[in-house]
Amino acid sequence: MATFSVRPLPTLEEVDFEQEGTAVYQLVLEAEEVARQNTTGAKYNDLIAARVLGFLLCDLWTHRKGSLGRTPYEELLKQLEQCLDGSEEDKARHEKIYATGWLYRDQLLRVYISRCKKKALVRDGYKCMLTGSYDTTCIASPELTRKRRAEEAGLKPAECAHIFSESAQDGNANKVEYAATAITFLELFRATDKVKNLYGGNLHQMYNVLTLCDFLHTEFDLMRFWFEEVKDVENTYTIHASYDDFFTANQPPLQPGQPIPALPSRQLLAIRAACSRVVHMSGAAEQYD
Repeated sequence: MATFSVRPLPTLEEVDFEQEGTAVYQLVLEAEEVARQNTTGAKYNDLIAARVLGFLLCDLWTHRKGSLGRTPYEELLKQLEQCLDGSEEDKARHEKIYATGWLYRDQLLRVYISRCKKKALVRDGYKCMLTGSYDTTCIASPELTRKRRAEEAGLKPAECAHIFSESAQDGNANKVEYAATAITFLELFRATDKVKNLYGGNLHQMYNVLTLCDFLHTEFDLMRFWFEEVKDVENTYTIHASYDDFFTANQPPLQPGQPIPALPSRQLLAIRAACSRVVHMSGAAEQYD
């Protein structure tokens, strides 16, 4: 399994973009190098901003044949091409990269860092989708207790984890502004209709939730692991983590149960996977508060 630790951006030769991507990525690399050499207090923020854009562009290009397709890559490329104004000095173009990268960094964390539990438990067999341990509420059910014992499964508190965060629904004064900003960011992935539905007050839709035991819910909210689809196998995923020894066992596949109610969205999980990889490699995850 690959390690997703903080690192410099890969070279042009390592990524092998097409012509349009090469020109944009070269500017991002230049901005990264300028930020790295900067000795002012803004150095770290600018460095992360450049790396967020660079790693996001690389990730979308690398995974362009997956379920998200080429559209997110092309949309990001279109946005970054606006920083290539040849009439501007390098410093001005780099500042545009930093400003755009900082906006993306903010949204990468705010969209994902975060009670419909009953429906999710029914869908997922009253247990954590990863560990197979049953929720503690099963103690009151003789039938589920017999089933758990027959499976020799554990018993731990299960929680409803949201693929897209609940933070836009908390009723604060910035709720509408935040939701609009989040939707604008996520339009990059062309999930607009589904995301607008979520941020219209429907984050508890079944396609946006997973049943996870309590400690895995915490780790999921911190973006320390994510799900990547298994090609040509419906509703099955492998688990990837931000560092190799996160799991003590081999990667278990996520195989959800019955298709009613709706299973976790393949597209939403793919978007979250891309963002998780980027925040760890760019260093943005270290700024989570």
